[in-house]
Amino acid sequence: MSFSALVVDDELMARDELTFLLERTGMVRVVGEASCGSEALQAIARHRPDVLFLDVQMPEMDGFDVAKALLDQPSPPVIVFVTAYDEYALQAFEVHAVDYLLKPLDPARVERSVTRIGRWLAQPGRETLDRLEQFLNRVAGPRLLQRIPLDGDGRTVLVSPGEILYASSGPNATIVVAAQGEYTTSLSLQELEERLGHENFLRVHRQYLANMEKVREFIPFPGGTASLAMGTRYQVPVARTQVKRVKELLGLD
Repeated sequence: MSFSALVVDDELMARDELTFLLERTGMVRVVGEASCGSEALQAIARHRPDVLFLDVQMPEMDGFDVAKALLDQPSPPVIVFVTAYDEYALQAFEVHAVDYLLKPLDPARVERSVTRIGRWLAQPGRETLDRLEQFLNRVAGPRLLQRIPLDGDGRTVLVSPGEILYASSGPNATIVVAAQGEYTTSLSLQELEERLGHENFLRVHRQYLANMEKVREFIPFPGGTASLAMGTRYQVPVARTQVKRVKELLGLD
């Protein structure tokens, strides 16, 4: 089954690449593009696409905000999230959206996604939209914390997000390294990421969340991985799937 699509991404090259991969399947007609959330909503109203290929990380109005805005529409487009998160973080998306695409894009994966979407459009239902609404409510639900309570040396200290260098998932607790020292929190790494919000913090690895404002050095490794020097004492690994995004945020691309 063929369908129309709108591609939303704040990066022109990313939009061009996805548009090319979609159209070469012969099943997708890309009717428009948008570079931000507000443009996306206008383009959806104008073009009425069947499917929305939606980047998650965008300034001001991110992909989740766009998706929430569509929930009140009588016939919203099918949503496919496009993101640089690794597959561990994307396990949640698989049950709340028709599909997801992981950056950097794999042409074969895009083609499989198009086939999957075509099958779903042939037998649409409300169930996916209901699950998407539940997921978005959970993502947007936690209150962003202005100060993070952390445990260390038998006491609890309150640390502002800007003081945090990075956090990592440990065997029994999440470890948070800040300017004042090392602490732990009962929040999982995912919960901490949600409470901090996306600004300045990036999930650079399945087990690491880094404050990009605290990066002192980018260290590339053979094989496509890398690490970040945080402060004067610490290094954080960067997953291969996140190297491109990290370099973009650091102005290295």
